[in-house]
Amino acid sequence: MEKKTIGHITILMIITLLFFGVSVADHYVTAYQTNNMGETKNIVIIQFIVYSFAGMIFGFEKIMSEMKKSGHWKINLPRIIFIGLPSFLMGMIFVLYVSSLIRLQILTLSFVDSRLFISFMQMFFGYILVTSFYKSEEVSSTNGSD
Repeated sequence: MEKKTIGHITILMIITLLFFGVSVADHYVTAYQTNNMGETKNIVIIQFIVYSFAGMIFGFEKIMSEMKKSGHWKINLPRIIFIGLPSFLMGMIFVLYVSSLIRLQILTLSFVDSRLFISFMQMFFGYILVTSFYKSEEVSSTNGSD
């Protein structure tokens, strides 16, 4: 097999193992949540971490390709501010609601209970976070001539 093919298979295996780990963690979070309803705040924080990590897995291949490049690491700040921050806040709404840090009339329980949307936003945040890092191949403009 070619070296490139072995690399792709290795990345695929790592992603598969990470997905398996996230699904197991999600299973335990859900089971813990149904057994310990009094400790909901801890559960939603763990759930946020699990789903954000799952989103990071989606961007794993991109960050791996960026690691192979030469240059300096940069952060796409507008991407984090305009896409990552809103998805972070939407993903944290349930955490804030359960923690009693935010109790607004616009945050009805039906919106907060929409777990599919909140889980998606948590995964989207993880993806945006990991794919906002890139390597810049800037060439220095100092060539000695004036």
